[in-house]
Amino acid sequence: MDWREQVEPKGVEDMTLLSKVTEAAIQDNLKKRYLNDEIFTYIGPVLISVNPYKFLPCCSPDLIPQYQGKNRLEMPPNIFSLADDTYRTMLMEGQNQCVIISGESGAGKTEASKLIMKYVAAVSGSSDEVERVKDVILESNPLLEAFGNAKTVRNNNSSRFGKFVQMLFDSECRVIGAEIRHYLLEKSRVVTQSEGERNYHAFYQIFAGTSPAERAEKWHITGDIGEYTYVNQSSVRLVPSIIDDVKTYRDTLEFLHILRFSEEDIDTIWKIVAGVLHIGQLRFADDPAVNDAALVTNPNVLQDVSFCLGLPTEALTDALRFRMLSMGGNLTKKFFKPKDAEANKHALAKALYAALFDWIMFKVNEALRPHDAGGAASSMSNAPFIGVLDIFGFESFLNRPTDDPKKFLSNNH
Repeated sequence: MDWREQVEPKGVEDMTLLSKVTEAAIQDNLKKRYLNDEIFTYIGPVLISVNPYKFLPCCSPDLIPQYQGKNRLEMPPNIFSLADDTYRTMLMEGQNQCVIISGESGAGKTEASKLIMKYVAAVSGSSDEVERVKDVILESNPLLEAFGNAKTVRNNNSSRFGKFVQMLFDSECRVIGAEIRHYLLEKSRVVTQSEGERNYHAFYQIFAGTSPAERAEKWHITGDIGEYTYVNQSSVRLVPSIIDDVKTYRDTLEFLHILRFSEEDIDTIWKIVAGVLHIGQLRFADDPAVNDAALVTNPNVLQDVSFCLGLPTEALTDALRFRMLSMGGNLTKKFFKPKDAEANKHALAKALYAALFDWIMFKVNEALRPHDAGGAASSMSNAPFIGVLDIFGFESFLNRPTDDPKKFLSNNH
């Protein structure tokens, strides 16, 4: 046995010190450290973290002062050390920095990005505006998780979108604003879930956090969660022992208010969520009056969709039954057959939810923009930044349609 392994029976902190840097040696070293609750390990300049699926002292914000301004070799491996090195490099070299976080679903990428942002927010100085921005950055995460995260087989709170967060700084390297860019939202999840998985959290929060009377009055939701197609494809629905949807619904409302969404905005958000649920209930059959055309067989559900989306029932019916084609300069109706109408309604549901998520992200970014003394948003184009790229996790799914070839390749990596 090499002397380095003898000296470090619990594993080495930097795996470049291993006598042989092989896959087996790396896995063995990570296992030794993991069993001792040492989840962070270096391999050169790269930090590897292993998700402990529990809170550990090494992730406590109380450690932030201990890592501030320290060389990474002076302290045990920690994501706070990586964050400090990133911040100090920007401070001393005046160059934008970026942290790339990658790994499979459930590896802890989103939690790692939160710890980095917490560290930078804690060490970057203070003022009323700085504190406002810090609060918005940290409080936007639970809101985005409600509408962009879902339970998968491997992770109860899996981010189903990629995210790039830019934390912006002033000349004194204080946080003055931020911008979040998202990409590749998994739209197919809105209409299809595999066994053991769920749709996005928001769809379950609307059932768990409200009474039947409130749901019926506000959104015309009169049935049990098991009756709605877009949330009943898996046996995992409302499971308080796994996910507390009652609490997260209340948290979502709280964060919407903190981020200055108006009551009208909040009402619109939940109406769109309910509208998507109702779209999943639409059923089609052959129209006896028109050849090769679909007919909505449950017009009462169509009225529920119209109510939630604020659309005329007739216009919505037309959108679900046919499309307009331009032929030789003339517009012609092309009716959908029942099977095509089903596919069309799924496309509508996915597009609606994606547009809702885009709009929520837009509103969050409005709150994150730096403001001048008068409260007006100011330009961020030349502000130095630290970027945190949270790349979506990849999994293997038995049966999952996909909206994007890149997402398909990542999910089947």
